[in-house]
Amino acid sequence: MRGLRIPLLLVLILYGCSQPAPIPTSEQWAGMTQRRFEMAHADEIIDAARKVLIFDNRRNLKFDTQSNGFVARRGYQVYITGSAPFEYFIFEVTAIQDNDDVRARLVISTSSTPVSTRYTFDEGDYWTLPPDWHDDVQSRWPYHEAYDLFFARMAALLKRGAWQLCAEVSDASSRPYEPLCLFSDDNVPPDVSLTPKGETILRERKGLKP
Repeated sequence: MRGLRIPLLLVLILYGCSQPAPIPTSEQWAGMTQRRFEMAHADEIIDAARKVLIFDNRRNLKFDTQSNGFVARRGYQVYITGSAPFEYFIFEVTAIQDNDDVRARLVISTSSTPVSTRYTFDEGDYWTLPPDWHDDVQSRWPYHEAYDLFFARMAALLKRGAWQLCAEVSDASSRPYEPLCLFSDDNVPPDVSLTPKGETILRERKGLKP
């Protein structure tokens, strides 16, 4: 039996590595992509979302206005041997007024998995996921940390939280943060609150003592 342990362990490791990332449930997907902002107006939510992208990195950034939000595309180049194809991070933001509150929705994708019209919901079925939603959602799931960071920065611009720097995140260069941190200038908007760690980082950048 001892001789079988190593091969069996190797098989289990290889099996685990070969498995694709789990597809999130509809509840996980909704929790990642949707937020409710109380006592707010849709226009200010959309404006805050725009500013998140502009302050992050305004280069190669294009906005296309939609009826209830916008689709933004940020271009970047991937250097591969013999070529440098141009790719895009795509941010689809939708804000729906719900009495005194706003239901906000963000979908992040790349040019290889472009935002489809099936992800742009009318007000009547805003929370409804299409039957084939799981066919394309897995490519968006790796960016789950970027969703939290995006919404947190929106809240900071609305004076409802603290702005978090990419430099505060120990693994900011990893895939979950790529849409916001891979090519980020890590700028700080004026008149926003920072976390204590962010304040320390900003002082160090300015050459000030803690």
